[in-house]
Amino acid sequence: MVLLHVKRGDESQFLLQAPGSTELEELTVQVARVYNGRLKVQRLCSEMEELAEHGIFLPPNMQGLTDDQIEELKLKDEWGEKCVPSGGAVFKKDDIGRRNGQAPNEKMKQVLKKTIEEAKAIISKKQVEAGVCVTMEMVKDALDQLRGAVMIVYPMGLPPYDPIRMEFENKEDLSGTQAGLNVIKEAEAQLWWAAKELRRTKKLSDYVGKNEKTKIIAKIQQILPLSRWSFFVLLSLGLALWDPWTRTPISSGTGFWQMSPAAVEREMQMLAGQLEARDPKEGTHPEDPCPGAGAVTEKTAVAAEVLTEDCNAGEMPPLQQQVIRLHQELGRQKSLWADVHGKLRSHIDALREQNMELREKLRALQLQRWKARKKSAASPHAGQELHTLALEPAFGKMSPLSADEETIPKYIGRKNQSATLLGQFSSSKANEFKDRKN
Repeated sequence: MVLLHVKRGDESQFLLQAPGSTELEELTVQVARVYNGRLKVQRLCSEMEELAEHGIFLPPNMQGLTDDQIEELKLKDEWGEKCVPSGGAVFKKDDIGRRNGQAPNEKMKQVLKKTIEEAKAIISKKQVEAGVCVTMEMVKDALDQLRGAVMIVYPMGLPPYDPIRMEFENKEDLSGTQAGLNVIKEAEAQLWWAAKELRRTKKLSDYVGKNEKTKIIAKIQQILPLSRWSFFVLLSLGLALWDPWTRTPISSGTGFWQMSPAAVEREMQMLAGQLEARDPKEGTHPEDPCPGAGAVTEKTAVAAEVLTEDCNAGEMPPLQQQVIRLHQELGRQKSLWADVHGKLRSHIDALREQNMELREKLRALQLQRWKARKKSAASPHAGQELHTLALEPAFGKMSPLSADEETIPKYIGRKNQSATLLGQFSSSKANEFKDRKN
């Protein structure tokens, strides 16, 4: 079994075991479920601590109001009369005004707190140091313990709007909260190991090998939506040229690090809305600088024309005016994209032409060098040095020839050298024969 040390960022989370033959699609979902399950247990423990101190949740229309305001508005907590803790309630006012203050007695409070400590120990990060692997069964066991403790203290149950009951029924609404940002959707979960993405289409053994005793540190994160990736790429390249809210141009080369957080968030929301509204199956062309933009423009144009015709007689409602402004802004953005796309294509063509010219010059230089070496084969040292000195002012310092280019000159040099040695040998023999004859 391969041991995975799961982290979120640089913070340890839990240990998990999986066979090397496990599909990464299945493993990624499993890791995401355990990670989100631990977060659910932590949220429940936090709310149950408040439950033990200040009782059940107040109705949404009574939260944050003073007693005088509640009496003046004639509001009544109907669930507060039904959901009474076992053994009676002890009044302890909630300063925040979220709970009704009817807390359980000391005995029932200890039941809740003891269960909370046990559940926290099950999903604690200290399990990593102890070498204990956390499974989904352990997470479910912690949830069952918490549910049982609540049933003991509140046998009549909790109000339907209480966050503890909503957590148990998987109806919690975490939108706009920090807890919601920590949750990772299973479909958008992503595992990384050794600076490599563990792609869901492969197996775990494709990355870590077939050794079942391997231990790796895997980091889980949520895939950044396409709109945000596109936004950061555009801003980093200086291609986001227009601010649709302030209707002012953004200077070329401005990076996202130079913009205010509010401007960054606005640009991200705008780009996300445009990408989610487009239909990739219609109006897409391979050379279109913004695929799908044609379909969005046509649909928006039709809607704007209809709204204009319907509202010619009177004043346009604000929503219809906003749609028309968005249509006009989309047209301007499309023209900007087309302009940027044309400039990039022109730059690419210029670079290609420059590359071809450099290749031609390089070929001509190599041919001249080869011819010069061929001519200086009879006297390789002097001729080569003289030719090199003559060519360097014109072409700069020359690099050594490749093996293929040196083959012919070296062969010619060896042939001429052999002929010279043979001539010298014949001349010496003839002189020796003349001496003997005399």
